[in-house]
Amino acid sequence: MNGERGSVRSALRTGLADPAEGTAVWIVEFAADSVIAWQVRRDSSGTPQVRHWPVPVRPAADPEAVYQQQLRPLLGAGARVLLVCSTADASRGQIFDVVRAAHPEATVSHCTCPLGGVIRQVITETPLTHWYELVMLRRTGSGRLLFDSFQLFPREARHGYRQQFRMRCEPSDEHGTVFAVIAERGGSYRLVSAQSALLAPGVYEPTAELLRPGRVAFDGLPVKLRAEHRSWPALISAVPPRLDRPPPVHLICAIEVTGSSEQLRQRIERIDKLVEHVSLGDGQLTVSLVSYGAHSFHRKVPEEPVTVLALTLNAKAAQAALARLGKRQPPDGEYPRAAQLECALAAIVRLIDRKDGRPVLVTAGSRPPFPPVVDLHTEILPCPDRTDWRRELRRLAGVPAITFGAICDDGAAAPVWAQLGREARESADIVDMQPFAVRLGLSRPALYVPFPLTDADGG
Repeated sequence: MNGERGSVRSALRTGLADPAEGTAVWIVEFAADSVIAWQVRRDSSGTPQVRHWPVPVRPAADPEAVYQQQLRPLLGAGARVLLVCSTADASRGQIFDVVRAAHPEATVSHCTCPLGGVIRQVITETPLTHWYELVMLRRTGSGRLLFDSFQLFPREARHGYRQQFRMRCEPSDEHGTVFAVIAERGGSYRLVSAQSALLAPGVYEPTAELLRPGRVAFDGLPVKLRAEHRSWPALISAVPPRLDRPPPVHLICAIEVTGSSEQLRQRIERIDKLVEHVSLGDGQLTVSLVSYGAHSFHRKVPEEPVTVLALTLNAKAAQAALARLGKRQPPDGEYPRAAQLECALAAIVRLIDRKDGRPVLVTAGSRPPFPPVVDLHTEILPCPDRTDWRRELRRLAGVPAITFGAICDDGAAAPVWAQLGREARESADIVDMQPFAVRLGLSRPALYVPFPLTDADGG
């Protein structure tokens, strides 16, 4: 018997060495007063699955009857069997002798540790028998969505193998983006695992780590993944047939710098969030920023001229310009009843270039513009340059495909704000960016894409 006592781990590794799908390895554990039959069987994805059946052995029981009635139906004919003794005298029991005689080809080992833990550890260290791939989608040049995959782990990969990859997430519903791992062998694919996470739209570079056959962890994401319980057919049917790329957009933001520091901070914050929200999409975005204050009618009060803070910059550069604007302090003694919105509109007319993308004008503020002549009704002083805001707005409205949005402070009742917010108008207190951006054509209506996309369009 001593010559047959090998390492239980070695015996298990040998027994689990790439058995065919559905072929079971049986480990019969002999304890002092019981027998436990353990079954390890690879499923269709090559993942070892473990089950066990306790077989009580009473002192007066007939060992042959126990084997024939309880163990033999489990093991079946031609089963691959390992015999493991978990106590020093287990190999001297009659039931052991009966099983040993029935399976003379079985390897005999001794193990004083809990056998379940040893089996799980050996499975963890077992190399893969299939390629592991991540289910992804690829968008063609015409916008169609096709299924694709990214190869995570090769065959023979073991516990601890890591693979970094790049992916893009589109907006999702409450279920989030699904990380579905499939096993491939000989052109046949099987689902290994599915997890999901609520991720903001954008590009991510997570790392996949093989924990054991059948279990993959994803690191480098801002949130933890959770188990995905929807069926595979339900996930497949949730994929939209196409995902059109938004056309290039030139987002022009006009920001009024009059009023209190708190008002200016709130306007800047809303514009910053809008730029960030739109930049998370996959369309081409350029941003221009224009600030405007009040005309001055006193030599001791400095004028707040129209200033182009950013001209066709990317989102990050535009946000940096907004941060610099946030450090500005409003001047004392400024004219309180209007802001030179009319001059800002004239400046925007001059800077629009349709080659930069479809123009979208978003204005943040509250005060009315200066009229071109004395307004007897409002008694607001006229613009020193006699600029007519109605004329400039008509010029802008004539630009093909332009859309207008306004983010207004409380009390912005002047007629100009209804026209500046003709497609989308929100209060500066609360702005729901998704519908606001959709109404302006800056974002698509919410479209759930359940799988990540490869971060490159196909042909």
